[in-house]
Amino acid sequence: MGKKLMRLPKIRLRAKMTSLLVLAGTVMLAIKAAKIGITIIHK
Repeated sequence: MGKKLMRLPKIRLRAKMTSLLVLAGTVMLAIKAAKIGITIIHK
């Protein structure tokens, strides 16, 4: 039982990290898209 309890937080932490990475990736893509859109509008 003790080992299972120790492993659960690690899995949750990893899930949080992956979700954060995905979120950061989408934010970066959104910023890139916005920059491209701004340059197209200015042209």
